[in-house]
Amino acid sequence: MVFGFVGAFGLRTEGLRTRRGMQLCAIASEHEGLLLSMVAGTDRGRILDEKQRSSVENVISLMERENEMEMAFPQNLSMLDGRWRLIYTTRPTPSATVFGTVSGIYQVFDTSNRTVENRIEFNLLPNMPRSPARTSVAIASKFETIDNSRLRLKITNLSIQLGNLEPRMLVSMPPELAPFKYLTDGSDDVEITYVANTGVRVLRSMRGELRVFVKDF
Repeated sequence: MVFGFVGAFGLRTEGLRTRRGMQLCAIASEHEGLLLSMVAGTDRGRILDEKQRSSVENVISLMERENEMEMAFPQNLSMLDGRWRLIYTTRPTPSATVFGTVSGIYQVFDTSNRTVENRIEFNLLPNMPRSPARTSVAIASKFETIDNSRLRLKITNLSIQLGNLEPRMLVSMPPELAPFKYLTDGSDDVEITYVANTGVRVLRSMRGELRVFVKDF
């Protein structure tokens, strides 16, 4: 009889946990949708004012508290694999440079090789007819896990690619891309504070930057 009671209690407890998890997942999904609508068309947050930024970051904080997917690095590192597009950052950068307009900023993880690449892609400016149609700058890093949710990144190389030409290694970020130089400042510790199967991820840098990515499936 005691065993039957314990078993029933265990099933009830597990059922409560499952329902609680489903509720949190639904709430997080609602907040994800709200976040995506708030940052859509804002040039990765660049055109938002201080009040709008505060609202965006409040929603992100709610998502982080309700994150249904517990990080447990290195066991579930594979959830980071793939190409992620930056949709919001607290450190906005210019929408255009001498290389062209910024068409996208991406982060590409290959966890089997412990590598991550930050890539800035540019489209041709109308007044630059002789330039390649597309230019990209890539910052490659190796990473190691520090704890269940934090990674330590160490830059291994910096390169630029003009059109279909082979990438060319750089010693440092070109002066024309000075606003992006912070991406190449040695090593950095980052924390993955939110990730979901829907393809939304939140990263917080120990330097104080907050970034939100969506995954290219």
